[in-house]
Amino acid sequence: MKHVAKIKVKHMLLINFKTYQNSTGARAVALAKKADKVALETGAEIAVAVDATSINAVSSAVSIPVFAQHVDPAGFGANTGHITADMLREAGARGAIINHTEKKMEFNSLVGSIAKCRLAGLTSVVCVNSVEEAKAIMSVSPDYLSLEYADLIGSGKSISLLKPKDVAYFAKLVKGSGETNRIRGQAPTKPLCGAGVSCGNDVRAALELGTHGVIVASAIVNAQDQEAVIKEMAEALASARYAAQVRVA
Repeated sequence: MKHVAKIKVKHMLLINFKTYQNSTGARAVALAKKADKVALETGAEIAVAVDATSINAVSSAVSIPVFAQHVDPAGFGANTGHITADMLREAGARGAIINHTEKKMEFNSLVGSIAKCRLAGLTSVVCVNSVEEAKAIMSVSPDYLSLEYADLIGSGKSISLLKPKDVAYFAKLVKGSGETNRIRGQAPTKPLCGAGVSCGNDVRAALELGTHGVIVASAIVNAQDQEAVIKEMAEALASARYAAQVRVA
């Protein structure tokens, strides 16, 4: 079994490979290597979420964290077709996206998946498409909550620019749950956002609104020059981290 450690970062760029033809199998490994290279060059915290069949190959080829795109609330046993947290951990995953708008879950199942991730030592990134949904899920303390409006996903129109008030309110709300988490002996949930994030300016805007990072998919996966787009976003992320360090100093 591979050693798995929970991810502890200030800001994160999570690249969701989805199931695009140019980001599965050997192509997933190639794209992940580009992200790995940029992470080393910029010092930015980058993670990649790949399809379940590519997790082992990708995690063996790169040093950045590899996430699954889904996890079921099941364990070992007679659970045909289920993707369990323990299986993902053994394959090399360090986290999982849960409840993406393209893979929505019933609430009790979602809660179960978060719990399974916690037991397996996997970082949970739960996607929500409204503040109301976020409020309900905050009660079970996932590691990250990401606000993503379905109509903006893949649109090239960033949620951080089109809905800044929503993102700022969401980020403040999630950060406000920190004391509850501490009472439970858990780390504070961190806010992310996604949907339409396409360039470095979109990333900077998201961070300025109070998020701890972004989830990006098609803007990178389908780009003519994938590495260039990753680098642009990573530099925006790294510059925000540097600015935060300067303020603290």
